[in-house]
This record gives sequence, C-alpha cells and structure tokens, in this order.
Amino acid sequence: YATHVAVPEGQGEAEPGFPPRMPHYFRHTSRFRSHQHARALMRLRCCSPPFAASPTLHYGGDTSCPQCPTTAETAEHALLDCPAYADLRSNTHFIPLFATLPAQSRLRALAGAADQFTLGAFVHACFERRAALAPRNSR
Repeated sequence: YATHVAVPEGQGEAEPGFPPRMPHYFRHTSRFRSHQHARALMRLRCCSPPFAASPTLHYGGDTSCPQCPTTAETAEHALLDCPAYADLRSNTHFIPLFATLPAQSRLRALAGAADQFTLGAFVHACFERRAALAPRNSR
C-alpha cells in the first residue's frame, strides 16, 4: 500500500469539514456520487483489487494475467500496461489520468491523480472488465 497507492505524507490539501488528519482518500471518496466508483478506489487502496496477484485474493494459485501469461496480474500491470484495458486507458474521458505519469512509481502517481472522480470511474471500469474477461473459479 505505502509503496504503490498511498498518498505521500504532506500531499492532499486539508479540506473544510474534515478532520485535518483524516487520510486524503477518505476525504475524496466521501464526496463521490457513485458508490461503485468510491468502492473501487477503496479496494485498490486496500490492496484488494480483483486481479490474480492481489495480496488479499492470492492463495497460492496461478497469478498470471489471462491476457499476458508471462506477467503477473497485479493492479499495476492491469491498470497501466495490460492490453486488455488499453481501450479504457485511451478513452477520451480517462486519457488525462495518464498524460503526465512519471516513468517510476506510476501506480502511486495514478492513485494520487487530482481528479479522483475520474480515477474512480476508470478503476471501476477496469474491475468490471476483469469480471467479464476471465472470472476465476478460485474466487
């Protein structure tokens, strides 16, 4: 979590109506209109995405990506690199999320995107795609 999706200390401005020490991700997800999008972001931040190599879902089974069998299906791979989600990444609504990602710490940068509402929609769409692509019997 701290390596990949946590907002670095000191980032994420304090907002009126929230306790000053409340984590950035709680402040933003509390204002979502779509609970599904907020839930998808919370699953990502809690290291519980629906991907085969998810720390909370991996029980010793196959962690390879259904689309890229030589690569582990991590959240970083699925959201940022996997061709199964390329059309979502290139969707005009989601393109701004990827415009300025650095070469390193890409998942952290994505998770800290300024537009958390669009990020939530993107993550939710990826989770929905994952469910449609290859539901696994082990889940």
